Amino acid sequence: MAGTVRAAHPREMTHGTTRSPWQEHEFPRFAPLARDIQVDIVVVGGGIAGATAAHLLTQAGRRVALIERGTLVGGDTGHTTDAVVTHRWLGQVIETDDGLPFIGEHAEREFIATGFAGNGMTFGTLAGMMARDAVLGQRNPWIDLFRVDRKPFHGGLWQYVRENLDYPWYLVKDRLGRADAGRIEDVPAGEGRIVALDEGRCAVHRAGDGTVTVCSAVCTHLGCLVRWNAADRSWDCPCHGSRFAPDGAVLSGPATAPLRRLRPA
Repeated sequence: MAGTVRAAHPREMTHGTTRSPWQEHEFPRFAPLARDIQVDIVVVGGGIAGATAAHLLTQAGRRVALIERGTLVGGDTGHTTDAVVTHRWLGQVIETDDGLPFIGEHAEREFIATGFAGNGMTFGTLAGMMARDAVLGQRNPWIDLFRVDRKPFHGGLWQYVRENLDYPWYLVKDRLGRADAGRIEDVPAGEGRIVALDEGRCAVHRAGDGTVTVCSAVCTHLGCLVRWNAADRSWDCPCHGSRFAPDGAVLSGPATAPLRRLRPA
């Protein structure tokens, strides 16, 4: 891709930790693309799956553009290490009903890889190899196992049914249950609560400086009521896993629209 290559600056690690093998290398950084370019393949996402696919396709003689919003292998891949634990954080993974990722052609000339369930080092590398084979028209031995159009009757039927039964349960239960608080004043600083107001069940967040944001508690995906996740400081939907920031902005899908703002902050 076009751009000026600059030396990367790996993050410093302290407290006697072991530096990740990925951080031993200075990956180049590129300026934003300033003009249109002609390529054979566009790879979206510079994690291990995208980087592997781009590398293998380049070796095969294809012109490849690798698009990454941040830093190459700068996500989970970039911090993989056997370091001494000094800090902990939370994360979410996408898991299919049978535990296997979806890797393959989603539509004509469109290849996707998702649902790694935290095993990105393994499945990401495999996805890169499978993407290379798909582009080159080569038969991959794993294509049927991970195909994206496989049905829910392939081994994860009970999990599929159980997850979908949760939806009507939460849809009704949360509306009949009591709200977390009856007044906005009851929401402590730095926290969020479901409050029963004139507008209905509302997701109310009070920032550390006292600023209050009031949104509808109805998830914009299929209408369940979100809940406050104190550990991640987010509004989470129990039905299908959508997550929203304290101000209602979408953090992760399947919801694509933010929570409806009811009152200005």
